[in-house]
Amino acid sequence: MRQSRALLVVVSSAVLVVLAVQAFGDSKDDLSRAKSDYDSMKSRLDDEKLKTDKYLDESVKLRQMDKDQLTDLINQICRLDIERNDDEAERIAKDLAVKVVDKVRRSYDQTVDDGSHVWDELGHLESDAKSLRGRVHDLESKEDVKSDAEHFHQDVDALIESVDKLMEKINRDKSTLDNVKDGVMKGANTPTIRARMDYGKEMHIKLQSSRSCDEKEVELSSGRPDCIKFDQDDCKVVEFKPDTYRESEAADQASRYLSDVRYRFKDDTRSKRCKHSSDGAIFTAVGELYTACRP
Repeated sequence: MRQSRALLVVVSSAVLVVLAVQAFGDSKDDLSRAKSDYDSMKSRLDDEKLKTDKYLDESVKLRQMDKDQLTDLINQICRLDIERNDDEAERIAKDLAVKVVDKVRRSYDQTVDDGSHVWDELGHLESDAKSLRGRVHDLESKEDVKSDAEHFHQDVDALIESVDKLMEKINRDKSTLDNVKDGVMKGANTPTIRARMDYGKEMHIKLQSSRSCDEKEVELSSGRPDCIKFDQDDCKVVEFKPDTYRESEAADQASRYLSDVRYRFKDDTRSKRCKHSSDGAIFTAVGELYTACRP
């Protein structure tokens, strides 16, 4: 009986030794696997850094593109002679805006999509890294790997911090990138563009008033002259244009209305103030320029 008990003690002790050795071996294996997973995550982090830099570069270029396209669009609109009730010129301005909006929107959608992909991948990496940190924390309670696990814990924390910083960069950039939607992408609804489209109309109204035009925007078969004046011995047809035109171009357009104006007002008592020829009242074609809008 005593021999049996002694044998049982020996066997039990041997089992405990084996289990202890096995436990120690398992701890080291777990730590080794954790470090292998960490190396894989470090590699993923390097890839995400490159993708983040690419996205941020795209974002900067998009904002510059938005600024440049807006400036170019305003320049084009300001070159237009948008008069009062000039539906055609306004249609052209709106068409220009639509083309620019489409161009910027395509780049905007691609950039936002790239940013979203990087954000999602960083989120997955962060989740994996935090899970790894939990595994390392458990290993810190194992005496045979405690010291190594504690140092390794710091490396994992640094990895998570790097991921968080990248996510913060993207999040901060996304908030400024949203400003593009308030830029040229609003097209004709952008206050800056709308103001330029209305500028020509406002200048025509202002000049028609300050020049004391007797008739304004009269419908003729040849068009709508901006201003008709019945001044004593100096009747005029005046065409107002932005200074993106030449004065001679404005006068040439006014001259195209002369025949229709003479016929339209031949029986108007105001025409008696004009000088006359055998063809009737004499109207002079005049071009006047105003300062065009600028970006």
